[in-house]
Amino acid sequence: MAVTVDHEAERLALWQLYRGLSQRAYEREGTQTVSELCRLVLGLGEQYRAVARVGRTDRPPRRVAVSLALALSSGPHLEQTLGRVLTGANPLARPVGFHTDAIAAVLGIPQWEIDDLRDEADRRAAFALKQARVVNWLMSRLATGLAPNRLLAQLAPGLSRETASFQGRGTRLYAVLPSLETRTPGEVLGWFPPRGEALPRVVSRHVDNALKRTLTRAIGAEPAEVDALLESVVALIPAGNADVVIARDRWRSEGWSTMTGLGDGHVLDALTTVGEETGWRQWIHLNGSQLEFKSDPRAVFDSVGAMRCNQLAWSLTAAQLARLIDGTAKAQPDAEDLDLLDFAHHLRVVVDPLLHWVVSPDTHRKLAGELGVDTSVVARSFVGLAGEWVAQADLAWIGPPKEDAPGVQTLLLRQMLALRASSVRLEDEAVDLDRSTTLRLFVAHYAREARVERLWRWSGPDTGTGSFGWTDDPLGDWFSPLWTRLVDQHDADLEQTDWG
Repeated sequence: MAVTVDHEAERLALWQLYRGLSQRAYEREGTQTVSELCRLVLGLGEQYRAVARVGRTDRPPRRVAVSLALALSSGPHLEQTLGRVLTGANPLARPVGFHTDAIAAVLGIPQWEIDDLRDEADRRAAFALKQARVVNWLMSRLATGLAPNRLLAQLAPGLSRETASFQGRGTRLYAVLPSLETRTPGEVLGWFPPRGEALPRVVSRHVDNALKRTLTRAIGAEPAEVDALLESVVALIPAGNADVVIARDRWRSEGWSTMTGLGDGHVLDALTTVGEETGWRQWIHLNGSQLEFKSDPRAVFDSVGAMRCNQLAWSLTAAQLARLIDGTAKAQPDAEDLDLLDFAHHLRVVVDPLLHWVVSPDTHRKLAGELGVDTSVVARSFVGLAGEWVAQADLAWIGPPKEDAPGVQTLLLRQMLALRASSVRLEDEAVDLDRSTTLRLFVAHYAREARVERLWRWSGPDTGTGSFGWTDDPLGDWFSPLWTRLVDQHDADLEQTDWG
């Protein structure tokens, strides 16, 4: 774990970065503001990045162990099975394929669980192959005479008058539309909350039913599965930077997102609406004709917000890993890194729907109907609740860095700074495809299973972890030592087999 040496310098740098990102209006490289912010990102990233203890022999935490085991199970599919089918590559060397005994010994996971993880990797690889079949089937329809605009009208009826061209890549089919506004790749691909109106995308319930029925028969899938396949396969992208977007989307088109469950959708789909995720039945109690709250309103907001915040963290992590794959992630930060780190903007997409939900008359009517009381009873009780939630959002979530306790924005910013610094450095140090593939998969699996609540659970003035709490960097802290131990154990097993 990285050690904070100069707390005052850390506070100042975090405050400057917070202020600069909040005031930034999409300046690009070459401006003094961007250059100064990039300098802060580089310095803080190195400060938070964990430096691995080379000689460590202790057993990793279970979450780290399971994530690395999943990565080792997924790697051969990406390098061999999906690599040949999706990209046409023909790898000359087989992946390392550590023996189950070596993995169990180093990670402390029973062999039966490793077998289960491999079964899960097999299932995900099968779904990626099915995605590729959908792409091939749709492209074949174009090759046999279906007009591109006709296919676009079947997939997205609202764009039926648009001019489109189609490109197929692995598990993705891109409809390139000149009429769409050019955005940054992260926004187009749905990893960053958009600034302004969101770009259109394919929604399964709007897709032509005849097309779905034919596709269902052609690939041997259930109707519900076809709906999921179409939404995950077809992307509507602007023509202005189509080549850049398609290159960045290798995270999806090569099967990485399907194998990890990270970054396989649009962040807005998970964050723009609020429903039963609030779990209101657990913390609202009807006492006679009055509503009572069983839990502290601010704690409820933190709990519900954290569930939504995980969706954001998964999406931003996928965006960072996608830059590793297309080679645009460098040690020197750029303006796109600043877009990723702008949590003052990102967290608004997390908290604003919750604040709208608590004051919405539709919410009051629905809860009143469920509880069997008059709508005015709910509305009156929610006035105070709304005030508590707004205060918590402003002070503990969106607010600037504080000396007494870190806010959610500060914790997430630190976390992403550490991930960016460690991933870029270790990617540069990777000397072979196996290590590089496993590194990316490990980050994705860990991020998918770890919850953001862990960051503030270990934060505060009494934790002894620095002025702004705890930063979790499993990649920098664990990956290199564990990889070295796996290689050593693998070599030892081979020697024992040869002598035997």
